[in-house]
Amino acid sequence: MKNFTLSLYNSYDKNRPHDIHLRSIARAAPVCYATGFNLCLLGFPFKDPLKEVVGNTTIGEGGRFLEILASRQEFFYSNDITLPQETIITTSKPDSDKRIEVGELIEMIRNGRLKANFIVGLGRKGLPNKIKKKGRYHLDITGQGIPFETCSAIGFIPATIYSCLHR
Repeated sequence: MKNFTLSLYNSYDKNRPHDIHLRSIARAAPVCYATGFNLCLLGFPFKDPLKEVVGNTTIGEGGRFLEILASRQEFFYSNDITLPQETIITTSKPDSDKRIEVGELIEMIRNGRLKANFIVGLGRKGLPNKIKKKGRYHLDITGQGIPFETCSAIGFIPATIYSCLHR
């Protein structure tokens, strides 16, 4: 298992699949592949997201990157929303008691003190408060309180972490 995971939390309908679910997964897979992140889906309405995505989208070469992640055991999904201890809530409004800066986070990852699981909320509402409270750390990836649309966050967060680790 790699030291970092991008987890998408479904804030939309938990019982009925929507096109936005497929597109978000398909968009996240090549980003995770390119940056060395695992991909995890939390609370999505699919029995087998891999089967749902592959062949049902043109994004990410029709789901090819999701297939690669799955074949490497770097793709996970669960309806059990038990968050691991090292969960990092990504938010433009971090709780002051849980706030962590990018530099501090990078140092913890480099020193092997943290296997980071970055949670991104999928949907207009973002992450619900009950999930935010469970996170060990809160990260404003911009350091400026700038909110991102979900797909922007899916690209920006792994790219920033990857760039910082490969300097």
